[in-house]
Amino acid sequence: MAENSTLTPFDRRDVVVALEDMPGIPKGSRGRVVTRVGLTWDRYFVHFDNGVDRGSIGRDALALASETDLADPALGGDAPPATTPPIAWIAVVLSVLVAPAGAILGHMALGRIEAGGGRLSGRTVAIAAIIIGWTLTAALFFGAVYAISI
Repeated sequence: MAENSTLTPFDRRDVVVALEDMPGIPKGSRGRVVTRVGLTWDRYFVHFDNGVDRGSIGRDALALASETDLADPALGGDAPPATTPPIAWIAVVLSVLVAPAGAILGHMALGRIEAGGGRLSGRTVAIAAIIIGWTLTAALFFGAVYAISI
């Protein structure tokens, strides 16, 4: 085991990689340092990309992602975090401004996300656009019917 005092400490928000298997965290998993504690021996609380939060991790069990090949998916590490496609955010904006168009675009975004095979996130954003768009469309429709009937 490496001597802790010879290793450079991590800062908050540093992207790190697990150098060994830990419960719920396979070797090579990427994470972000949340906080560092300790007076003579630094321990870290890390939020890993697979959703696991773990505290009291020693410096010798982690490395900066830029300093190791373990973060490379081709070498057996975790894949980079999924990204939300811009179409999902555009759908949310349009669902407020032009409700039917936003709802339809939300359905298109949801289809792309599901076809992305886990490379795309944003399912919640797309569903929000669909719900907002169709709810506002129904409200506008019933409001127009009410206004005509008066």
